[in-house]
Amino acid sequence: MRVLLIGKGGREHALAWKLCQTAQRVFIVPNGGTAASAPNVSNVEHADMHDFESLVALARTLAVDLVLPGPDDVVVEAIADVFEQPASLVLHHRKLPQGWRGQKTFAKDFIRRYGIPTVEYRNFDTYEHARDYLSSVNHRVVIKVSGLAAGKGVVLPETQEEAQRELHEMMVDKKFGHQEVVIEEFLSGDEISILAFCDGHTFRSLPPVRDHKRIFDGSKGPITGGMGVYGPVDFYHAN
Repeated sequence: MRVLLIGKGGREHALAWKLCQTAQRVFIVPNGGTAASAPNVSNVEHADMHDFESLVALARTLAVDLVLPGPDDVVVEAIADVFEQPASLVLHHRKLPQGWRGQKTFAKDFIRRYGIPTVEYRNFDTYEHARDYLSSVNHRVVIKVSGLAAGKGVVLPETQEEAQRELHEMMVDKKFGHQEVVIEEFLSGDEISILAFCDGHTFRSLPPVRDHKRIFDGSKGPITGGMGVYGPVDFYHAN
């Protein structure tokens, strides 16, 4: 199999390392530093990974069998829809409703609508309503910017004052470029992530893993993207 891997971060580096163990060739775009760590892995000069039409042409030229987009923003921009006509298989969703693409508010409402257990939450698109709600609660909260924020759009304030300051930065100062937020009840405990591949008929689950959310050792510092996950998870079992 010949694979076109899109992205230049740590996620794509890990994917390239694993793919090269079984794929005939792995091509990485853009050529931004993701290491070509094996003879069958190579970086390809390409100006813009958001220029989907040129990526389609590149995939045809390289005769790839699979296109694997890594970065969240490329996925949210619906790269799979552009690749629908060429023969290449794109490992991601196609033609999902716009709300599915990176909006936490949409996801939370979907979860509630279909009775999937979740914490108490409220969605807000105006600062004044969010500020007043935050002032009315007497428990710790988690504040999440609804759209993509490079893994940095979630804060766990420990005091009401800190929560109000973070909310103002998100909704008024538009720290992450978005205004809509989710305010959730804070829960403390163990967490695991289980992802699955699905083709619309069958699914295959990946092993359970645990996220490194904080930037420093000992679960200290701000929550940030790109810190990776680890497994197996010792507290998880089949039951």
